Amino acid sequence: MTTNVYVDGFNLYNGCVKDKPDCKWLDLRGFAANLLGKSHTVGAVYWFTAPVWIFGGNTDQRERQNNYGRALRAHSGVVVQEGRFQQNEKTVWIVATGQREKASVLEEKGSDVNLAVRLVWDSFSDHDMTGALVVSNDSDLQEAINMAQKLKKMVVTCNPHHAEGQANHLDGDERRVIDVRHLRRNQLPNPVKDAKGRQIWRPTSWS
Repeated sequence: MTTNVYVDGFNLYNGCVKDKPDCKWLDLRGFAANLLGKSHTVGAVYWFTAPVWIFGGNTDQRERQNNYGRALRAHSGVVVQEGRFQQNEKTVWIVATGQREKASVLEEKGSDVNLAVRLVWDSFSDHDMTGALVVSNDSDLQEAINMAQKLKKMVVTCNPHHAEGQANHLDGDERRVIDVRHLRRNQLPNPVKDAKGRQIWRPTSWS
């Protein structure tokens, strides 16, 4: 079974690796193969993300994200598709004051749409693909999963927030649960070399 992999980068980061620096240099292809098991051959791997919003001119986080994307492309042939962050005014609950107040909220835009479109397109046009692994817990993706299933693709879902006790919002044919061992045993080499022989180093803060 050839299974394409669709990773919601923001969902995976916040659900699994945000507080685990030693897991952030994650080899998505190896991770997916480990998660799926020997009955699956990993096909195309997509990482859907958005450039980190820069505050106060501090570009370190953006540089780390860019280096990681370059390393994924160079080592594992991962396709990186970018959305964007958008700042909106919303009324939110402020824990410090115990009141609802207006605040500027950053929201990721485009990644869920890009993932859904790519999943449906591949399900329709990629005749080598027999299944899909969707790493996300975004309920907006359910209709795309339903369409992939109607196109006779087996869909495996994986909720990155499972360890936090968040309910599963996506249903497929099968489900996988991420263990920290899936993350730690599938780290990219350090450094990764690109096609031109340039070295891409793991950020020191990700050790």
